[in-house]
Formats: sequence, structure tokens, C-alpha cells
Amino acid sequence: MRLMQLGLTVYVVGDATTPSIHRGDLLIVISGSGETKITYHIVFKAKEAGARIFLLTTHTSSSIGDISDLVIVLPDMPQALLPLR
Repeated sequence: MRLMQLGLTVYVVGDATTPSIHRGDLLIVISGSGETKITYHIVFKAKEAGARIFLLTTHTSSSIGDISDLVIVLPDMPQALLPLR
């Protein structure tokens, strides 16, 4: 929502109105482990289509990180502090 408020065209993977990803698009990915299989598949297909990949993760080395264009590693925190983990 915040990206849309900045005037950017934004979609969510899996939404019925989301178009196919293309060269020049940016896929923003959040994966604590960087190893989630379905997320890896989505990233791999987006990369094949020519999109750029931006990953937020807690692991410095991962399968998704290896094919991402930009990786930001966040500090790993106790599970109690991280919702959805």
C-alpha cells in the first residue's frame, strides 16, 4: 500500500488482477530463510522473464539470495519478536 501511495504501480503475486512479470519489473521478496520452495520458484520465473529481484532475508547465503539482484540481510531475532515466522 505504501508503494502505491508513492505513485508507483504495484501488484501482489497471486492476486487475480496481477499481470505477468516482465523485463524491467521489480519483484520485492521477503523470506527469512531464503529457501522457501514456492518463493524460490516465483523468483526463478521472474528472473527468467527479465525482472530484477530485491530480497529481504535473515540469512547471508541462500538459494533465493544467490539469484537476487539486491539482498538486504536483517538481523535474526527471537521468534517471539517476529510475527509470521
